[in-house]
Amino acid sequence: MLRSRFALVAATICMVVVAVSCSSDDGGSSATKDTGSKSTSSTTAPAGEFNQAFDQGTPKDGGSIKIGVEAEIASLDPAGALADVSDYDIALAIYDPLVDYDTKGNLVPGLATKWSGSSDFKTWTLQLRKGVQFTDGTPFNADAVVKQFERLKDPATKCTCAANVAHITKVEAQGDSTVAFTLDEANAFFVPSLNAAIGLIASPTATAKYGTDYARHPVGTGAFSLTSYDPIVLQKNPNYWRKDAQGRALPHLDKITVQPITENTIRLQSLAAGDIDLMQVGDTNTIIKAIQSGKYTVQKITGGSSTSVSMNNRKPPFNDVRMRQAFAQAVNRDEINNIEYQGSRQLAYSQFAATSPWYDADAGWLTYNQKKAKQLVAAAKADGVSTTFTLTCVTSDESRKLLNIVKQQIAKVGLTANLEYVDQGTYVHKLLDADHSFVAGCSRNGENLTPDLYDGWHTDASFNAEGYHNPKSDKIMEDIRATADPKEQKKLVDDLQTNLANDVPAFPLLYDLFANIANKDISGLPVPKPVTLGVITFADLYRVG
Repeated sequence: MLRSRFALVAATICMVVVAVSCSSDDGGSSATKDTGSKSTSSTTAPAGEFNQAFDQGTPKDGGSIKIGVEAEIASLDPAGALADVSDYDIALAIYDPLVDYDTKGNLVPGLATKWSGSSDFKTWTLQLRKGVQFTDGTPFNADAVVKQFERLKDPATKCTCAANVAHITKVEAQGDSTVAFTLDEANAFFVPSLNAAIGLIASPTATAKYGTDYARHPVGTGAFSLTSYDPIVLQKNPNYWRKDAQGRALPHLDKITVQPITENTIRLQSLAAGDIDLMQVGDTNTIIKAIQSGKYTVQKITGGSSTSVSMNNRKPPFNDVRMRQAFAQAVNRDEINNIEYQGSRQLAYSQFAATSPWYDADAGWLTYNQKKAKQLVAAAKADGVSTTFTLTCVTSDESRKLLNIVKQQIAKVGLTANLEYVDQGTYVHKLLDADHSFVAGCSRNGENLTPDLYDGWHTDASFNAEGYHNPKSDKIMEDIRATADPKEQKKLVDDLQTNLANDVPAFPLLYDLFANIANKDISGLPVPKPVTLGVITFADLYRVG
């Protein structure tokens, strides 16, 4: 299950404030109406195709570049919360996953070259790549994999993956290049999960040396090593094992500096001034400006990732399903899309992309309905449920605009949101720490390439930040993991989506439009990784001209 659940929202929604004031009280709108999964809103983003690689000329070795990213780094430890695109970008420069995906979404070898499972999907055996070293000189082998998973399972590590790795009852080295995992329950999707953070293997020498400070001194087998944490400076690994499609050694660049620039406008200005060479952005208006300027290479990216609102199902008022349903029906997705994004985004309802074979358009997803939302709020309020709560997000102009719009829309049905803004690290902890101290907040749902939603929505899952609990859903998710029959998986995941549509543990708003924007002397932008929207491998980048 490939679900980077909480890459923080950075969606600019400024002109929608005008549209909100035009909304009628009966569920309609003078602009448009959220018509559900069969919405007629345009899904054509400006200029060009999505998810394409950009290569020009023969790759040249040497040189350095600076990359501007959306947010401060939350963690560089696979045991921490790799929450944002920038976290994963840097992590994938430092580490290699045990398994990888090709450009068509097929599972392919990474540090593991082969794998096989038992008939009951409880034992998985991986053959490991030979001759690979960590950048500190430590050999990569089965023992290193065992030690990493022992570390992830150790309560003292406080891994955000703790609930998931708890299902691994034993990790055993069978010689130098074979490792076997034993699970306490069937999981047909265990190997795909090793493409995510738990499959990024850290040097056992470095984790022992740095202990609790390891996140600032990460060491992997990747294309680069970290030579500075503040600012982030990555230096070429001259002994990197991977080659490009033409058999050329990677990486091409000698050095990469990563600079967090939280404001989209300033990031684009920095690119224009030459202070950075490449930038990443999740703001549609900035993407449109970059395309219209004609000055840059713009790699547009879309998929199943979506801007989302998370609600804490453990705490009042959202431990009452009526409040979650009311919130979902108080927000007009179409209005946001057509007024602010020129219809360039697609309305999101499911945890899957609309083009995914796992998507169920008929699950009963809740759509904009002010009348119904008002009825639900009134009924809950009559039972003593508070209609006032705190809505939290990261501090930025974009998040302030987003939350103010949501606040105005939900106020029309009787919900009052007190807005709170915190830094990225604090927000990640609010969502993912054991006490889950948030009430409601913004997030970015990640990619789902398989029907396995266990890690995000099972009662016992690490990334179930909302605290969603439905025994029937839990059983469905367990059954999905216990079968390899695609027809049975489809039937089960449709049933699960029906439950999620009714329970509304969280709800997506719009499928994301993301971009990597580069000056034209930068090339080698690869097809983005499916682990989270817009993530690229820095190893492929090079300068031209």
